[in-house]
Amino acid sequence: MSGDSETSSAGLAVAARMMLRQADRATLATVLTGEARPYASLVGMATDIDGTPILLLSRLAEHTRAILEDPRVSLLIDGTAGFANPQQGPRVSLVGRAVPAGSARFAGRFLARHPAAELYAGFGDFAFYRIDIERMHWVGGFGRARWLAPLPACDAGTADRFEAVLPALRSAVEGPVGEGPAGADCLLGRLARLRLGRRGRRWRLAGVDPDGCDLGCGKKVHRLAFESPLPSAEDILATLMDLARNIQHAS
Repeated sequence: MSGDSETSSAGLAVAARMMLRQADRATLATVLTGEARPYASLVGMATDIDGTPILLLSRLAEHTRAILEDPRVSLLIDGTAGFANPQQGPRVSLVGRAVPAGSARFAGRFLARHPAAELYAGFGDFAFYRIDIERMHWVGGFGRARWLAPLPACDAGTADRFEAVLPALRSAVEGPVGEGPAGADCLLGRLARLRLGRRGRRWRLAGVDPDGCDLGCGKKVHRLAFESPLPSAEDILATLMDLARNIQHAS
């Protein structure tokens, strides 16, 4: 790609981050222990509030042993589902380092996105890792490729505020709307139905960040992206309500 402005570079970096948010898995490439050979494996993935990838890895796994020897990694996020020719679809490769991450928020974000992982996350051989992204290679299709610098969704203070408002936000959006029975309909249920085409009962707010929120129903989690990143955690509820109103009026 040539002639792109800094604005388009930032736009591509945001698009790459949105692809990360949407994905719940990735291909992890590590340096095979003792052989200096590349090794690729499938991993479950979530993101922190600022967009940092989070992994839950067992030290018994080949990729974790490799990381403990050499933390350099690459993550491939595949956005080509639905394309008859996958070469025409978007994907992004992240280059960086895997770092042990013991924060409770990292664990909470991952388990909210992958509820089934609660069965083994507490085992002694499992630990959470974050991927400190150094650069990204975005491919948007044939002839559309570019190296990009990572663009976090927010700073640490803003991330803390998004985390702090989550309990109150859950109370506001998970309760019944109108006079229906509990769980019959709620703001999340309306958004899931109208925006994502998903139906279910007892929707929960699994997580929220400047780029969107994760809606959980049973064992499944679905990503609802905002139309543009939110600068403040105080904007979340109004944004969700506006989304529901706008979609309902358009239908």
